[in-house]
This record gives sequence, C-alpha cells and structure tokens, in this order.
Amino acid sequence: MDEGRVRLGLRVRSVMQRVRVPGKLFRSGSPLPVSALVDCDARIRRESLESKEMLLLKYREVTAFGVLGWMTMAALAGPCQYSVSGERQRLAFQAGERTGLFKFDTGELWGVLRLDGKRAGIERLVHVGSGLEVTYGGGHVGLLSPYRVFSTGRRYGRAARDWPCQPRLLPNGGIEVRYPPADNHPLSLTMRFRWSAQNTLDLEVGVKPLQDMPDFELFMSSYFAKGFAAAVYLQPNRYEPGAKPRFMSIDYHPLFAGNYMIFPRDRVAARIVLDGRWEIAPNPVQWCITRWLAAPIATRRHAASGLVAVLMARPEECFAIATPYERDPPDGVAGHRSLYFCLFGRGLKAGEMAHAHMRLIVATSMSNEQIVRHYQAFLGCEWEVGGPRRSSEAAADRRRICRVAGSRATGAGSILWRENAWYDRWGSLRTGSWDRPMQPTQSRGKSMW
Repeated sequence: MDEGRVRLGLRVRSVMQRVRVPGKLFRSGSPLPVSALVDCDARIRRESLESKEMLLLKYREVTAFGVLGWMTMAALAGPCQYSVSGERQRLAFQAGERTGLFKFDTGELWGVLRLDGKRAGIERLVHVGSGLEVTYGGGHVGLLSPYRVFSTGRRYGRAARDWPCQPRLLPNGGIEVRYPPADNHPLSLTMRFRWSAQNTLDLEVGVKPLQDMPDFELFMSSYFAKGFAAAVYLQPNRYEPGAKPRFMSIDYHPLFAGNYMIFPRDRVAARIVLDGRWEIAPNPVQWCITRWLAAPIATRRHAASGLVAVLMARPEECFAIATPYERDPPDGVAGHRSLYFCLFGRGLKAGEMAHAHMRLIVATSMSNEQIVRHYQAFLGCEWEVGGPRRSSEAAADRRRICRVAGSRATGAGSILWRENAWYDRWGSLRTGSWDRPMQPTQSRGKSMW
C-alpha cells in the first residue's frame, strides 16, 4: 500500500506541476511541493480508521482535480493561440443556401462564389474595412468568370460561364468546378478557387481539348463596381528613350470611341487578337491596340477610399489584357467597368492538358511599387491546391521564361526581362535571332491535374 501511495503521489505531483493551478496548496501558481506530499502521506498514516478504498479515493480525487485543472487551462489558452487549422477554416469556402452558391468570409473580404451553370465567378465581394462592394453588383457577372472560348476561326458556345458544371468543395477549403465536354465545346474545363490569404484569391485553370485547337484562347472576365478606375502595366513606346514599363490609366479619347482597348504581349499575340475570331456573333467586338503589354497585371482602383483590386497572371500563360476606357458619364463601352485576361494563346493538341494561374488581391493604399513586389512573389511561388505540387523542373522552366528583376526593379520600373530575349523596335518580343518572334512557351513537368 505504501508503495502504491508513493506512485500515486508522484503522479499527482507531476500533473500539478504541469497545470500550476492556484489553490490552497499552490500559492502564486507554484507547483505542488514535495513537503506537501510528505505531510499528506503522514496524515493518511494517522487516519488508521480509514479503509484502503478511502485512501485510494482521496488520491483519485486529487488526480481528477489536476486533470480538470489542466483541461480548464488548455480551454482558456486555446483561443489566444494561433491555430493553423483555424486559419484554414477562416479561408475556406462554405456551401451556400442554394446549389452552386458558396460563401466565404476571410476577415478582410466576404461574399459569394456562384457556380450554377448560369453564372460563374465571384458574384459578390465586399471589403470589410471600408464596407465597399468591389464587384459590379445587382446579380451581374462578377470576378474571374470564364467568358468566351476560341480557337482559330471558331467560337465555342456563347460563354463558358453558361455551360453545365459540377462544383464541389475541396478538403483544403477550396472549390473545384468541372465543365465536361459537349457538342458545342469539345473540351473539358476545370477551375479551382482557393483563398491563399485573407485578401488573396488564387485561380488555377485547366483545359483539355478533345480535338486540335490552334491558337486556343480562354477569355476571362471581371466586372467591378462604380468608382474603380482601370490601369494596365504597359511598355513604353519607341519615342520614350530610357522609359520603363508602368501602370497607365485607360482614358477616353474620341479617336477610339466605341472600341475596347486591348494590349497584346507582342505581334504574335496581336495576330491572334485580329484573326477574325472577335467578329463571330453574338456581340462582336472591335479592338483598339495602342501599346504592348509589359506584364499581365491590371488594377481597378477606387480613388475616394484607396481600395484597389489587382489581377495578375503568368506572362507565358496570358497573351493580352483588355479593358474599356474610362469616361464620365460612361457610354456603352465604359459602363462595363471590366478587365479581361486572354489566357493561353497557343495551339493545343487533342488530349493535351494546359493550365494557367491567375491571382486576385484586394487591399487598401497599395502603391504601384507594392503591386510590383506582389507580382514578383507571385511569379516566384509554387502553388498547390487540391493536387500535387508542380514539379521543380516546371518551376525552373518558368523562371527561365521570365526573370524577375529583383533589386533592379525600382519604383514602377521594369520588373520583367527575358534571358536571350528582347523587344525589337516594333514591339515584338524576340529570342534567339532577330528574324524570329518568340513563340509561346509551354511549361514542362507533371501536370497538377
């Protein structure tokens, strides 16, 4: 019995040392001292009338008290500690009231992602700090919505956002939506949305055609609320010696009234834009080209509040950015308040899997220099959602395709240049030799799909 009491006493002491609960024997939060155990054992010896069962019961009560104290302290400390699982839960999408609706509340942004075969994309996005809605509103098409799908001489359906789809929640809190092939669009389209930070939404797009599709294009649309003015990161023209790429506002001029503005990556991209695909009904579009795209980054900035929405894509996966001009009062073009990213821009073989990555960042008082740094981080990251991480070989290939200027990226200056590549005097991106324009590059390595 003595030996058993000693073991139980040591167990009580061990538990209390971990818990440090204030009480009669635990002054100032100190652990149970050895002398207290000795005194307790002496008192037990003097109580000769008590049975062995009563002695064991006393020790069990003390042990239970220690365990209860430990559980209480852990519960009190829990909410004060950073929890990875809690952060993931905060950034996770939740099923909405209707099929195809998914809610989110990251703490900085809240809203609804709609994927119901009638609309696709972030239908509502509200910034918590300012209370401003970033999206167009009123049930209109929102952000990161798949719109027109083309290959040379052909348009596939009216809009990809109208195609029947199969959305589902992913274990990591993201959303995957699949658009299976159909007669009017012989390709499968898969999109995965995930909040990677409280103000940052990543979108990965995967396309797999059932037949060859030359100069394939997926035209991604985003529509914004009133007061958000557009700017695109553009190259200087030939008459600006020493000038660097910069964000330029898209202001109205009578010369291009009624036309949408588009900024291709180079002459190869411009030929895709002007190959006749945009004359195919419904709603044909006439484009105006004024400058070359420096990098696929565009913003919509709210001047009164300082809130800015930034969209970006990888340069090898986006061949042009389009937008209406700014005009007050708006006409039929300016009233769209949109940004469009032209993804892929290269031929796809039947059964070939192609992917592109876009990112949306919404923040207050973000300068153009900070946007540049965010884009550098975007190009340098390896992104994973609901599938295997892209291979290091593919990541290295992307780094070879476009190098980040690092310390040379001062102010709103150039952030991209290419090894063994340059822009010629006509704005065409060339590599290897002076007489051959650079072709779109395909990343190697395993597909994340």
